[in-house]
Formats: sequence, structure tokens, C-alpha cells
Amino acid sequence: MSVSREEFEALARTVEAQRQLIEQQQAVIQRLAGEASGAQVEAVSPALSRRGLFAGVAAAAAGAVAGLAGGTGKAEAATGDALVAGSYYNQANHPTSLTFTGGANYQDYAFGVNDGPTASYLNGHGGTIAANVQGSFTAAIYAENLRPKTTTAGRDLAAIYGTSENNSGVIGTSRKGAGIYGASTSGIGVRAQNTSAGGIAFQAEGVTRFKRSGQATVQAGKREVEVTIPPINLSTPDRLFSSSLVLATLQAVSGNLAILGIKRGTNPAKFKIALNGPAPAGGIKVGWFIIDMIQEG
Repeated sequence: MSVSREEFEALARTVEAQRQLIEQQQAVIQRLAGEASGAQVEAVSPALSRRGLFAGVAAAAAGAVAGLAGGTGKAEAATGDALVAGSYYNQANHPTSLTFTGGANYQDYAFGVNDGPTASYLNGHGGTIAANVQGSFTAAIYAENLRPKTTTAGRDLAAIYGTSENNSGVIGTSRKGAGIYGASTSGIGVRAQNTSAGGIAFQAEGVTRFKRSGQATVQAGKREVEVTIPPINLSTPDRLFSSSLVLATLQAVSGNLAILGIKRGTNPAKFKIALNGPAPAGGIKVGWFIIDMIQEG
């Protein structure tokens, strides 16, 4: 058996009316309890007992809800309904909006989610949506964009998009980990762009570290040193590409000794730094840094 949305709403109104009737009868029972014995009160109206009435209403509601779901026994929220907690099937054909007007003691966020053994107030910076991870989840807020690579108005579509007229679009902070971490298997892990002329795309305030950099020592009397580029991880080696530029500089002054150039071999994970003369006694250290040119098209 199934019912229409209109029939379901009518049943909901009936349930509400019965609830109000229960409250009225409960008030009568409580008043009579002060005027008569327990046996007399019980005999007032056994047909309107709280337990019996609730049981009847609950049974009717359960049957209608099961029918509305097509016999699956699941009650899910649709347009115009309240969200059903613990459900994957909440659906709506219009946006859902929540307006937060603030309060004397709650100014931090409009909607909060806790993942933890106990519920706790989400202290910290204010925000429209706040989330707290204390349990098994790997992220406080997780989003997926499964659409094919698409660019709109010069921007790639994103799982999470932050924008601001006068302030930071996205802020990430951490006491011990990375404030913001970006990774990609085939695209760009983190991309910074400023579309204005002379605008700054990336600014670092503090120590900067690059894995495609290092220091090598040319041994005394030698004119070159071979460098192996560190692997990206245990299973992924790094390499030089056609767009790669190797910058090298001596880390000490030794007469007219200077960098002669970079030698590439058949192994793309290795290169040699050559000097214009033999290294002095004790050798000399050379710093190197790899950057890659942007290849348009």
C-alpha cells in the first residue's frame, strides 16, 4: 500500500490533532486524580488512555510512512520536509537555507557538526558552518567533485571553493601539521594565480623548502659531481623533464673557480654539475635547485 504526499500530510495533521487530544485528556486525568481514588480515575475513559492512544497513532503513522516509501520501510525527507538524521536519501528540488540571527552565548557558527565520543561546543573561530573531528573521520569537512575537468570563467571547478571580496578566500591553520595541504596524482597539487598585472601569485613568510633542491660536494681535484634527484616517495622516482632548469652555485669562494654548466645523461633522475677547474683541497660544496618552465598548450 502506498499513499500520496497529500494523504501523508493529512495523516500528519491527524497525528498532531491526536497528540493535542492526548494532552487534553492527560490534563483531565491529572485533575480528577485529586478528586477521586486511583480506581475511579482509571475508569474515567480507558479508551483514551495515553499508552493506548499513542500506540494506535504510532501504528497508523508507521503504516502510512512505509507505504509512502513504496514498501521499503524507509522514511526519508523530501522537499518541504525536515532532514532525517542518519539518512543517505534526503532530497530536495530547491536550495536549503539556514539564517542564523545570533544569540547572547552562541556567536561562533550557524550550523555545527561534531565527530567524537561526546558532543561538545565547537569553540574557535566563527563561521557559517563549523565541524569538529575527534572520532574516526579523516576530515572535519569533506567534499568531492566528480565532474570531468571543466573551466568556468578561467577557473577550474572545485570540490571546495572559497572567495572573499576583501579578505582571504581560504585560511588553513595547524599547530603541528600542515595549515593547507594539496596533492594530485596527475594534475597540480597546489596552484597560485593572480590575474592582475604585477600581482603576487605566491608569497611565503618564513623558511621555504623544496625537495627538488640540495647540496653536493665536488671532491678535491675533481671537476664535476653527479647528483641523484631524491624520489617523490618510496615508489615514485623523480626526474628531469624537457622543461626543467637546473640552477647551481658554489657555496664558497675559491679563486676563479666557477660553475661551468650542467650535464644531462641518459638517466633522467641524474645530472652532473661541472666546474671550470679542479676543486681545491677538501673539496667544495655546490648548491642546486630545479625549477620547471610553464609550457603553454
